Amino acid sequence: MADGELLLDGPAAAAWQLLSEQVQTARHHRVASTMNETLLTHATREPQSPLAGPVRLWAADSLASEARFEQAEALYQEVVDRHAGEALGGVDLESASLCRMADCQERFDTPDAALATYQRLAELGTERFSPAWALYQMGRVAEWHDLAEEAGRAYAAAADAPDQPVRNHFPMPDLAARAAKRMQASRPGVRPQPDDVAAELAAALRNGDLGRLRELASPTHFTLGIGGHLEFIEPEDLLPSIEADLGVSEVRLDHAALTGHGAKRYLETDGWQGQWLSGQVIMLITRSHDGWEWTGVALTLLTDPWAERVDPGNKAPNQIVTLPLKAPWPAGIRMRAGGLRNYILEQASIAVAAAFWPAGPFLALAATVALAARDCGFGPGVLYHDMWPTHLNQQDRFAVDFIRYQQFVPYHNIAGQTPVLAAAAGMVTMADHSVPSGDSGRDNRVEITHHGFASIGRGLLVLLGGRWRSKYLHLQAASTQPVSAGMFVRQGARLGVMDDTGNSAFDHLHFSMHDANNGDRAAKATPLDGQRLDTGDDARCVLSTNTPFP
Repeated sequence: MADGELLLDGPAAAAWQLLSEQVQTARHHRVASTMNETLLTHATREPQSPLAGPVRLWAADSLASEARFEQAEALYQEVVDRHAGEALGGVDLESASLCRMADCQERFDTPDAALATYQRLAELGTERFSPAWALYQMGRVAEWHDLAEEAGRAYAAAADAPDQPVRNHFPMPDLAARAAKRMQASRPGVRPQPDDVAAELAAALRNGDLGRLRELASPTHFTLGIGGHLEFIEPEDLLPSIEADLGVSEVRLDHAALTGHGAKRYLETDGWQGQWLSGQVIMLITRSHDGWEWTGVALTLLTDPWAERVDPGNKAPNQIVTLPLKAPWPAGIRMRAGGLRNYILEQASIAVAAAFWPAGPFLALAATVALAARDCGFGPGVLYHDMWPTHLNQQDRFAVDFIRYQQFVPYHNIAGQTPVLAAAAGMVTMADHSVPSGDSGRDNRVEITHHGFASIGRGLLVLLGGRWRSKYLHLQAASTQPVSAGMFVRQGARLGVMDDTGNSAFDHLHFSMHDANNGDRAAKATPLDGQRLDTGDDARCVLSTNTPFP
């Protein structure tokens, strides 16, 4: 058999599907561990079954979702002891269990155990959990628990370790090097509470105090946000532009009106009229182990210099997914695909209306209301195909970000909490719901390989190594993990809900399809629910017909 394929007889294939869906249903109704006796009985009764390891992993995940961390840890260890070297359709059971075990140990507040588990993952070194990734997690855990010496060693090792860039937008060695630098850097802008940072940042903006802005800016983790995604930038590369644009703008802000949650807060400012900053600009305030600091600027409206950089114009050749896809959210809901380019044009039309005197303000308001009356509402767009900063590499150039705004209420993003569903049936190859909501360093995600079955006679089936893979990013931390690695999911299976974890500046869904026959490169998810999402379809409002399960 080829790599990633699995031999299943008819009963095993049926049991895989049945047990997967029974566990998903139990978790949805918040009685996850009620299925554990059935799962563990199956594993004990048929120890040679290819499902014995996966069902133990699912049982451990169910215990973890109920905060029964000590029992979950013991069961993860059992998977490692019994099933090391085994895989189900490309899911390595040992590394998947070690990753989940380390998360349990963190949440159970046993950092020494978590550090040891991440060290084992680093030594194991798999495609999904690279040595650089595992060592970076070691550094993160050590830093949060004030183990400075251990954190420094782990970050230094991660900075020189092999990485798997397919999994991460920010290369782990780069993140590790920045984290190591943060531990040594002078950071005068760190404050105990986000409100403290917001108040000082607001005062500096009002007074045009570049020196104070320079002190407040993170020297190691400052970012520029465009289209809902972030890219590292040196503060000195942006602060002079902020100073110049402040001089020609009447910036409005309310430092008491912070939005966001978890480890992220957003200070919304408006009234920018500069060469680089225009319209609404969001100041990012995030938390690290020792407090809160100003870590970036998110643009919602791009001036010409930014637009040229974001939209380079060199479009990749088409590659269409040969798989029936439904929109990855519930039927009856509309989400906008991308829309950043269109938002620039829409804001320009509002500005033209506002220029007419004396009726300009009323015309601008009427134009805004008309735009907000559309099915997907009106507000800042997100990224589509071939867009900087995160949709240009081979793995993500055909990714599409989805967002929705409340109809008739301009700029009110209501994507958060929208359920995320499987676009097609397949096997879950990664399921991470452990990252706290609003965390900017990591994201919650689900990845699915879309397998097919083929009969080879005598009642045997082959679970084919699926060509197509789908990825769903920026999900919310789940109190009850909807799915686990190795599970079968039908089209419409619940995977989580939309949030802003990881490399994200506001709630949205990053969705992408990938071709395993072509180096896991991105492919266009079109048609999606019968609606075209090709190169010229940026800002299309997509209506879902996907039925949630359970």
